[in-house]
Amino acid sequence: MTSAIQKRLASRPLIIAGALSFIALLAELGYQTIAVAGMPFFLKDELRLPVRIITLINVCFLVAETGAKIPFGILSDRYGRRFFIMCGPLLSAVAAFAITRGPSPGQVAAIRALDGIGAAMLWPALFATVADVVEERIRATAMSLFNAMYIGGIVVGPLLYSNVYSRTGSQVAIFWVLAVFFLMAVGVAYLVTPRRATNDRRPAADEQVPDASAWRIVRGNPVLMAMLVVAVVQFVGLHMLNGVLSIYLNEQIHIEKEQIGHLFLYIGLVVGPFAIPMGRLADRIGKPRAVRLGLGVCAVGMWLLPWVRAVPLLVVTAGIFGIGFLLASPAWLALMTELAGDERRGGVVGIMNTAQGIGAALGAAVGGSLYDYLGPRAPFLASALLFTVSVLVVFRYVRRVPAHRQVVIR
Repeated sequence: MTSAIQKRLASRPLIIAGALSFIALLAELGYQTIAVAGMPFFLKDELRLPVRIITLINVCFLVAETGAKIPFGILSDRYGRRFFIMCGPLLSAVAAFAITRGPSPGQVAAIRALDGIGAAMLWPALFATVADVVEERIRATAMSLFNAMYIGGIVVGPLLYSNVYSRTGSQVAIFWVLAVFFLMAVGVAYLVTPRRATNDRRPAADEQVPDASAWRIVRGNPVLMAMLVVAVVQFVGLHMLNGVLSIYLNEQIHIEKEQIGHLFLYIGLVVGPFAIPMGRLADRIGKPRAVRLGLGVCAVGMWLLPWVRAVPLLVVTAGIFGIGFLLASPAWLALMTELAGDERRGGVVGIMNTAQGIGAALGAAVGGSLYDYLGPRAPFLASALLFTVSVLVVFRYVRRVPAHRQVVIR
Protein backbone atom coordinates (compact mmCIF):
# COMPACT_ATOMS: atom_id res chain seq x y z
CA MET A 1 0.00 0.00 0.00
CA THR A 2 2.76 2.42 0.96
CA SER A 3 4.73 1.92 -2.25
CA ALA A 4 1.53 2.24 -4.30
CA ILE A 5 0.76 5.60 -2.69
CA GLN A 6 4.32 6.77 -3.31
CA LYS A 7 4.18 5.71 -6.96
CA ARG A 8 0.97 7.68 -7.50
CA LEU A 9 2.52 10.73 -5.85
CA ALA A 10 5.87 10.51 -7.64
CA SER A 11 4.60 12.45 -10.66
CA ARG A 12 3.11 15.16 -8.41
CA PRO A 13 6.04 16.67 -6.52
CA LEU A 14 4.10 19.60 -5.07
CA ILE A 15 1.62 17.17 -3.50
CA ILE A 16 4.53 15.29 -1.90
CA ALA A 17 5.94 18.62 -0.73
CA GLY A 18 2.53 19.47 0.73
CA ALA A 19 2.36 16.16 2.59
CA LEU A 20 5.90 16.65 3.91
CA SER A 21 4.88 20.16 4.97
CA PHE A 22 1.98 18.65 6.91
CA ILE A 23 4.56 16.61 8.83
CA ALA A 24 6.27 19.91 9.66
CA LEU A 25 2.95 21.33 10.92
CA LEU A 26 2.31 18.36 13.21
CA ALA A 27 5.87 18.31 14.52
CA GLU A 28 6.19 22.05 15.08
CA LEU A 29 2.86 22.08 16.89
CA GLY A 30 4.48 19.67 19.31
CA TYR A 31 7.85 21.37 19.65
CA GLN A 32 6.46 24.91 19.90
CA THR A 33 3.70 24.05 22.37
CA ILE A 34 6.14 22.23 24.64
CA ALA A 35 8.77 24.97 24.48
CA VAL A 36 6.51 28.01 24.88
CA ALA A 37 3.89 26.80 27.34
CA GLY A 38 3.67 23.09 28.09
CA MET A 39 7.09 22.53 29.63
CA PRO A 40 7.55 25.87 31.46
CA PHE A 41 4.15 25.62 33.18
CA PHE A 42 4.62 21.91 33.94
CA LEU A 43 7.96 22.57 35.60
CA LYS A 44 6.66 25.60 37.49
CA ASP A 45 3.26 24.31 38.62
CA GLU A 46 3.83 20.56 38.94
CA LEU A 47 7.48 20.37 40.04
CA ARG A 48 7.65 23.82 41.71
CA LEU A 49 10.98 24.69 40.09
CA PRO A 50 12.43 28.22 39.96
CA VAL A 51 12.69 29.99 36.61
CA ARG A 52 16.47 29.62 36.40
CA ILE A 53 16.18 25.82 36.65
CA ILE A 54 13.35 25.77 34.12
CA THR A 55 15.60 27.67 31.70
CA LEU A 56 18.49 25.25 32.25
CA ILE A 57 16.25 22.24 31.64
CA ASN A 58 14.96 23.70 28.39
CA VAL A 59 18.54 24.42 27.31
CA CYS A 60 19.04 20.62 27.32
CA PHE A 61 16.70 20.42 24.32
CA LEU A 62 18.54 23.17 22.44
CA VAL A 63 22.01 21.75 23.13
CA ALA A 64 20.99 18.24 22.06
CA GLU A 65 19.26 19.48 18.92
CA THR A 66 22.09 21.79 17.90
CA GLY A 67 24.80 19.20 18.52
CA ALA A 68 23.05 16.38 16.67
CA LYS A 69 21.82 18.13 13.52
CA ILE A 70 25.07 17.90 11.54
CA PRO A 71 25.63 14.16 12.20
CA PHE A 72 22.03 13.27 11.41
CA GLY A 73 22.01 15.44 8.30
CA ILE A 74 25.13 13.66 7.03
CA LEU A 75 23.70 10.25 7.90
CA SER A 76 20.50 11.07 6.01
CA ASP A 77 22.61 11.78 2.91
CA ARG A 78 24.30 8.42 3.26
CA TYR A 79 21.49 6.10 4.34
CA GLY A 80 18.35 7.85 3.14
CA ARG A 81 16.07 10.42 4.71
CA ARG A 82 12.92 8.36 5.34
CA PHE A 83 14.27 6.59 8.43
CA PHE A 84 15.20 9.87 10.11
CA ILE A 85 11.93 11.61 9.21
CA MET A 86 10.04 8.75 10.88
CA CYS A 87 12.31 8.21 13.88
CA GLY A 88 12.58 11.91 14.83
CA PRO A 89 8.91 12.46 15.74
CA LEU A 90 8.75 8.93 17.16
CA LEU A 91 11.44 9.83 19.71
CA SER A 92 9.60 13.06 20.48
CA ALA A 93 6.36 11.11 21.02
CA VAL A 94 8.19 8.87 23.50
CA ALA A 95 9.55 11.99 25.23
CA ALA A 96 6.08 13.56 25.47
CA PHE A 97 4.63 10.34 26.85
CA ALA A 98 7.47 10.09 29.40
CA ILE A 99 6.50 13.48 30.87
CA THR A 100 3.07 12.07 31.76
CA ARG A 101 4.72 9.49 34.06
CA GLY A 102 5.72 12.11 36.65
CA PRO A 103 9.51 12.31 36.19
CA SER A 104 11.96 14.02 38.55
CA PRO A 105 13.71 17.26 37.43
CA GLY A 106 16.82 15.32 36.42
CA GLN A 107 14.74 12.90 34.39
CA VAL A 108 12.92 15.80 32.72
CA ALA A 109 16.30 17.21 31.63
CA ALA A 110 17.17 13.85 30.04
CA ILE A 111 13.74 13.68 28.39
CA ARG A 112 14.22 17.18 26.95
CA ALA A 113 17.57 16.07 25.51
CA LEU A 114 15.86 13.03 23.94
CA ASP A 115 13.26 15.37 22.44
CA GLY A 116 16.07 17.53 21.04
CA ILE A 117 17.65 14.49 19.40
CA GLY A 118 14.28 13.71 17.81
CA ALA A 119 14.09 17.24 16.40
CA ALA A 120 17.66 16.94 15.11
CA MET A 121 16.78 13.72 13.29
CA LEU A 122 13.69 15.24 11.72
CA TRP A 123 14.44 18.74 10.46
CA PRO A 124 17.57 18.39 8.26
CA ALA A 125 16.15 15.28 6.58
CA LEU A 126 12.71 16.85 6.11
CA PHE A 127 14.06 20.12 4.66
CA ALA A 128 16.34 18.18 2.31
CA THR A 129 13.55 15.86 1.16
CA VAL A 130 11.32 18.78 0.17
CA ALA A 131 14.22 20.05 -1.94
CA ASP A 132 14.81 16.55 -3.34
CA VAL A 133 11.33 16.04 -4.71
CA VAL A 134 10.75 19.30 -6.62
CA GLU A 135 12.49 20.93 -9.55
CA GLU A 136 14.52 24.04 -8.90
CA ARG A 137 12.16 26.28 -10.90
CA ILE A 138 9.37 25.71 -8.31
CA ARG A 139 11.51 24.96 -5.26
CA ALA A 140 10.88 28.28 -3.52
CA THR A 141 7.12 27.74 -3.99
CA ALA A 142 7.43 24.32 -2.36
CA MET A 143 9.52 25.77 0.45
CA SER A 144 6.91 28.50 0.99
CA LEU A 145 4.28 25.81 1.50
CA PHE A 146 6.60 24.12 3.98
CA ASN A 147 7.21 27.46 5.67
CA ALA A 148 3.48 28.20 5.93
CA MET A 149 2.86 24.90 7.72
CA TYR A 150 5.87 25.44 9.99
CA ILE A 151 4.68 28.93 10.94
CA GLY A 152 1.18 27.54 11.42
CA GLY A 153 2.57 25.27 14.10
CA ILE A 154 4.26 28.22 15.80
CA VAL A 155 1.07 30.32 15.75
CA VAL A 156 -1.39 27.60 16.80
CA GLY A 157 0.82 26.01 19.48
CA PRO A 158 0.10 28.50 22.31
CA LEU A 159 -3.62 28.43 21.48
CA LEU A 160 -3.62 24.63 21.57
CA TYR A 161 -2.10 24.68 25.05
CA SER A 162 -4.63 27.24 26.31
CA ASN A 163 -7.53 25.23 24.92
CA VAL A 164 -6.38 21.90 26.40
CA TYR A 165 -5.60 23.44 29.79
CA SER A 166 -8.90 25.31 29.99
CA ARG A 167 -10.81 22.08 29.30
CA THR A 168 -8.82 19.76 31.58
CA GLY A 169 -7.20 21.95 34.24
CA SER A 170 -4.16 19.66 33.97
CA GLN A 171 -0.59 20.59 33.04
CA VAL A 172 0.00 16.99 31.94
CA ALA A 173 -2.90 16.58 29.49
CA ILE A 174 -1.18 18.61 26.78
CA PHE A 175 1.64 16.06 26.59
CA TRP A 176 -0.81 13.26 25.78
CA VAL A 177 -2.23 15.40 22.98
CA LEU A 178 1.22 16.26 21.62
CA ALA A 179 2.33 12.62 21.73
CA VAL A 180 -0.62 11.87 19.42
CA PHE A 181 0.44 14.68 17.06
CA PHE A 182 3.98 13.31 16.90
CA LEU A 183 2.66 9.81 16.16
CA MET A 184 0.45 11.24 13.41
CA ALA A 185 3.61 12.78 11.91
CA VAL A 186 5.24 9.34 11.95
CA GLY A 187 2.22 7.85 10.17
CA VAL A 188 2.18 10.52 7.45
CA ALA A 189 5.95 10.12 6.99
CA TYR A 190 5.54 6.36 6.57
CA LEU A 191 2.94 6.86 3.85
CA VAL A 192 4.41 9.69 1.77
CA THR A 193 8.16 10.01 2.31
CA PRO A 194 10.02 8.69 -0.77
CA ARG A 195 12.13 5.63 -0.08
CA ARG A 196 14.94 7.06 -2.15
CA ALA A 197 15.69 10.30 -3.99
CA THR A 198 18.61 10.45 -6.38
CA ASN A 199 19.79 12.80 -9.09
CA ASP A 200 19.13 11.64 -12.62
CA ARG A 201 22.60 12.11 -14.06
CA ARG A 202 26.26 12.01 -13.09
CA PRO A 203 27.79 15.22 -11.78
CA ALA A 204 29.58 17.36 -14.33
CA ALA A 205 33.30 17.98 -14.09
CA ASP A 206 32.89 21.37 -12.42
CA GLU A 207 30.37 20.19 -9.81
CA GLN A 208 31.08 18.98 -6.30
CA VAL A 209 31.86 15.28 -6.30
CA PRO A 210 30.02 12.90 -4.00
CA ASP A 211 33.02 12.26 -1.73
CA ALA A 212 33.33 15.95 -0.80
CA SER A 213 32.21 16.47 2.79
CA ALA A 214 29.32 18.79 3.54
CA TRP A 215 31.67 21.16 5.38
CA ARG A 216 34.06 21.30 2.40
CA ILE A 217 31.13 22.23 0.17
CA VAL A 218 30.13 25.06 2.52
CA ARG A 219 33.69 26.25 3.05
CA GLY A 220 34.45 26.21 -0.68
CA ASN A 221 31.42 28.26 -1.70
CA PRO A 222 31.48 32.00 -0.84
CA VAL A 223 27.69 32.25 -1.01
CA LEU A 224 27.19 29.34 1.41
CA MET A 225 29.82 30.78 3.75
CA ALA A 226 28.03 34.13 3.71
CA MET A 227 24.74 32.34 4.38
CA LEU A 228 26.37 30.52 7.29
CA VAL A 229 27.43 33.82 8.85
CA VAL A 230 23.99 35.32 8.26
CA ALA A 231 22.35 32.23 9.78
CA VAL A 232 24.15 32.90 13.07
CA VAL A 233 23.68 36.69 13.04
CA GLN A 234 20.02 36.52 12.02
CA PHE A 235 19.10 33.95 14.67
CA VAL A 236 20.91 35.88 17.39
CA GLY A 237 18.71 38.83 16.48
CA LEU A 238 15.52 36.80 16.16
CA HIS A 239 15.92 34.88 19.42
CA MET A 240 16.84 37.94 21.45
CA LEU A 241 13.07 38.33 21.60
CA ASN A 242 12.35 34.73 22.52
CA GLY A 243 12.33 35.08 26.29
CA VAL A 244 11.19 38.70 26.52
CA LEU A 245 8.48 39.15 23.89
CA SER A 246 5.56 37.97 26.03
CA ILE A 247 6.83 40.02 28.99
CA TYR A 248 7.18 43.09 26.74
CA LEU A 249 3.66 42.67 25.39
CA ASN A 250 2.26 42.29 28.90
CA GLU A 251 4.23 45.05 30.63
CA GLN A 252 4.66 47.64 27.88
CA ILE A 253 1.67 47.14 25.56
CA HIS A 254 -0.60 46.02 28.45
CA ILE A 255 -1.90 42.90 26.72
CA GLU A 256 -3.30 40.39 29.20
CA LYS A 257 -1.48 37.06 29.41
CA GLU A 258 -4.58 35.19 28.28
CA GLN A 259 -4.77 37.34 25.13
CA ILE A 260 -1.15 37.02 23.96
CA GLY A 261 -1.91 33.78 22.12
CA HIS A 262 -4.77 35.52 20.30
CA LEU A 263 -2.40 38.30 19.24
CA PHE A 264 -0.16 35.74 17.54
CA LEU A 265 -3.24 34.30 15.85
CA TYR A 266 -4.19 37.73 14.47
CA ILE A 267 -0.67 38.20 13.14
CA GLY A 268 -0.86 34.75 11.57
CA LEU A 269 -4.16 35.63 9.89
CA VAL A 270 -2.58 38.78 8.43
CA VAL A 271 0.56 37.04 7.22
CA GLY A 272 -0.73 33.58 6.32
CA PRO A 273 -2.42 34.43 2.99
CA PHE A 274 0.92 35.72 1.68
CA ALA A 275 2.83 32.46 2.26
CA ILE A 276 2.35 30.78 -1.14
CA PRO A 277 2.38 34.02 -3.20
CA MET A 278 5.71 35.01 -1.63
CA GLY A 279 7.21 31.66 -2.63
CA ARG A 280 5.98 32.09 -6.20
CA LEU A 281 7.37 35.62 -6.25
CA ALA A 282 10.75 34.27 -5.13
CA ASP A 283 10.74 31.76 -8.00
CA ARG A 284 9.81 34.56 -10.41
CA ILE A 285 12.32 37.24 -9.39
CA GLY A 286 15.14 34.87 -8.48
CA LYS A 287 16.10 33.46 -5.12
CA PRO A 288 19.10 35.74 -4.36
CA ARG A 289 17.02 38.84 -5.05
CA ALA A 290 14.15 37.47 -2.94
CA VAL A 291 16.53 36.82 -0.03
CA ARG A 292 17.88 40.38 -0.20
CA LEU A 293 14.45 41.99 -0.53
CA GLY A 294 12.84 39.81 2.14
CA LEU A 295 15.55 40.40 4.74
CA GLY A 296 15.39 44.12 3.98
CA VAL A 297 11.65 44.14 4.72
CA CYS A 298 12.31 42.16 7.93
CA ALA A 299 14.84 44.77 9.04
CA VAL A 300 12.36 47.60 8.40
CA GLY A 301 9.67 45.79 10.39
CA MET A 302 12.02 45.15 13.30
CA TRP A 303 13.15 48.80 13.44
CA LEU A 304 9.48 49.86 13.65
CA LEU A 305 8.27 47.32 16.24
CA PRO A 306 9.61 48.90 19.48
CA TRP A 307 8.00 52.26 18.66
CA VAL A 308 4.47 50.94 18.10
CA ARG A 309 2.05 51.04 21.06
CA ALA A 310 -1.44 50.46 19.62
CA VAL A 311 -2.36 46.80 19.15
CA PRO A 312 -3.75 47.17 15.58
CA LEU A 313 -0.55 48.92 14.49
CA LEU A 314 1.47 46.25 16.27
CA VAL A 315 -0.31 43.56 14.25
CA VAL A 316 0.37 45.48 11.00
CA THR A 317 4.03 46.10 11.87
CA ALA A 318 4.58 42.48 12.87
CA GLY A 319 2.84 41.58 9.62
CA ILE A 320 5.42 43.61 7.68
CA PHE A 321 8.18 41.62 9.35
CA GLY A 322 6.29 38.38 8.70
CA ILE A 323 5.78 39.09 4.99
CA GLY A 324 9.49 39.82 4.62
CA PHE A 325 10.24 36.55 6.36
CA LEU A 326 7.84 34.67 4.08
CA LEU A 327 9.67 36.05 1.04
CA ALA A 328 13.20 35.52 2.33
CA SER A 329 12.87 32.16 4.07
CA PRO A 330 11.69 29.87 1.22
CA ALA A 331 14.11 31.55 -1.19
CA TRP A 332 16.88 31.08 1.38
CA LEU A 333 16.09 27.38 1.83
CA ALA A 334 15.77 26.78 -1.90
CA LEU A 335 19.04 28.58 -2.66
CA MET A 336 20.88 26.71 0.09
CA THR A 337 19.71 23.30 -1.11
CA GLU A 338 20.59 24.13 -4.73
CA LEU A 339 24.12 25.19 -3.78
CA ALA A 340 24.54 22.09 -1.63
CA GLY A 341 23.92 19.69 -4.51
CA ASP A 342 22.13 16.36 -4.20
CA GLU A 343 24.69 14.14 -2.51
CA ARG A 344 25.43 16.33 0.53
CA ARG A 345 22.18 18.25 0.84
CA GLY A 346 21.24 16.84 4.25
CA GLY A 347 24.70 17.52 5.64
CA VAL A 348 24.70 21.13 4.45
CA VAL A 349 21.20 21.68 5.86
CA GLY A 350 22.45 20.21 9.14
CA ILE A 351 25.37 22.66 9.20
CA MET A 352 23.07 25.61 8.55
CA ASN A 353 20.58 24.43 11.17
CA THR A 354 23.41 24.08 13.68
CA ALA A 355 24.57 27.63 12.95
CA GLN A 356 21.01 28.80 13.53
CA GLY A 357 20.88 26.86 16.79
CA ILE A 358 24.08 28.50 18.01
CA GLY A 359 22.65 31.90 17.10
CA ALA A 360 19.38 31.07 18.87
CA ALA A 361 21.20 30.10 22.06
CA LEU A 362 23.32 33.27 22.01
CA GLY A 363 20.29 35.46 21.30
CA ALA A 364 18.22 33.92 24.09
CA ALA A 365 21.10 34.41 26.52
CA VAL A 366 21.62 38.07 25.59
CA GLY A 367 18.03 39.25 25.12
CA GLY A 368 17.01 39.09 28.77
CA SER A 369 20.06 41.04 29.93
CA LEU A 370 19.42 43.76 27.35
CA TYR A 371 15.82 44.01 28.53
CA ASP A 372 16.79 44.26 32.22
CA TYR A 373 19.79 46.56 31.95
CA LEU A 374 19.17 48.74 28.87
CA GLY A 375 15.39 48.87 28.75
CA PRO A 376 12.46 47.07 27.09
CA ARG A 377 13.22 48.41 23.61
CA ALA A 378 16.87 47.32 23.66
CA PRO A 379 16.36 43.71 22.43
CA PHE A 380 14.26 44.95 19.49
CA LEU A 381 16.78 47.60 18.48
CA ALA A 382 19.69 45.17 18.79
CA SER A 383 17.73 42.65 16.71
CA ALA A 384 17.00 45.30 14.07
CA LEU A 385 20.69 46.17 13.94
CA LEU A 386 21.65 42.53 13.41
CA PHE A 387 19.04 42.13 10.67
CA THR A 388 20.51 45.22 9.00
CA VAL A 389 23.97 43.63 9.16
CA SER A 390 22.48 40.49 7.59
CA VAL A 391 21.01 42.58 4.76
CA LEU A 392 24.41 44.16 4.06
CA VAL A 393 26.08 40.73 3.96
CA VAL A 394 23.55 39.21 1.56
CA PHE A 395 23.67 42.27 -0.72
CA ARG A 396 27.44 41.85 -0.92
CA TYR A 397 27.80 38.09 -1.25
CA VAL A 398 24.51 36.37 -2.17
CA ARG A 399 24.41 36.40 -5.96
CA ARG A 400 22.71 34.44 -8.73
CA VAL A 401 24.02 30.89 -9.09
CA PRO A 402 23.75 28.40 -11.96
CA ALA A 403 21.04 25.78 -11.81
CA HIS A 404 21.89 22.34 -10.48
CA ARG A 405 20.54 18.99 -11.50
CA GLN A 406 16.99 17.79 -11.10
CA VAL A 407 16.03 15.01 -8.66
CA VAL A 408 13.72 12.14 -9.44
CA ILE A 409 12.04 9.63 -7.15
CA ARG A 410 12.61 5.92 -7.43
